[in-house]
Amino acid sequence: MKITNNTNLPQVFVDIAQEDYTYKKGEYSVTELLKGIREIRLTREHYHEIEKDVSTMSNLIFGNAVHHLLELKDKHNMTEKKLKAKVGDKWLKGRFDAYDSETYTLIDYKTASSYKIKKGMFEDWRKQGLMYAWLCKQNGIYVDKVQFIVMIKDWKARDEISPIYVYEFKVLTLDLREIEEWIKARFLLLDTDTPCTETERWTTPTKYAVMKNGGKRALKVYNNKEDCVGGDYIETRLGTDKKCESYCDVKQWCKYYKGEMETQHPTEISLKEAKKKLNENISFKEEKK
Repeated sequence: MKITNNTNLPQVFVDIAQEDYTYKKGEYSVTELLKGIREIRLTREHYHEIEKDVSTMSNLIFGNAVHHLLELKDKHNMTEKKLKAKVGDKWLKGRFDAYDSETYTLIDYKTASSYKIKKGMFEDWRKQGLMYAWLCKQNGIYVDKVQFIVMIKDWKARDEISPIYVYEFKVLTLDLREIEEWIKARFLLLDTDTPCTETERWTTPTKYAVMKNGGKRALKVYNNKEDCVGGDYIETRLGTDKKCESYCDVKQWCKYYKGEMETQHPTEISLKEAKKKLNENISFKEEKK
């Protein structure tokens, strides 16, 4: 990946931005595995063709800066521990921020928007934390609890949440079993062209608003056009794939983004195939609609 600096920011910004962009064949990081399968594959295939300007990477730079400062000042816990474990013919690697050996708590620092916190959108963090806990188990480190300490970037005094939010959960044996099967299935799918799910594309579905002539507000909004009743006309409010449109580095090579959309829902089919290969009853609740 080529990181440009078209606005002539200090070199340290470029150096921080480049930290997260190194790939090794057969090795996948915890955070990488949380992305869509097609996004992972295309990123690796076109890595040297991708170009980003450092001025558009403020979220990554801010997040890395917070991480480095907290880890530097943490004198009480094990920090910046890198771990690896083999899964089939591939490797999963991860680096958690801190570990409290007295309470067996794995700690990860985050920056996030208040919207994510208010909506309780923690499923990706939970998966991330469980993958770290699973890696710890493979490397002889016991984890009883995962704790995410979150700096809210856009916090305002009127928000009904703390500017530093803590999201945590206990790690159960069943959780570790389920995340292990999820990891195995995910690695199987890496050899396929599985499209990103709606969740991974940050999809807002198309809605249908029943309107009155001369009115500005909808009488009612429906998910399906066939359900619409009353009013004078129906206004179609097209859905969007926010990740694809604004945050995907490989959209120019993606069949979905270019309009070559699959007629079925191949993600669900591919997951069933992965389950069959593993010959186990794996839970994929997060992928089902």
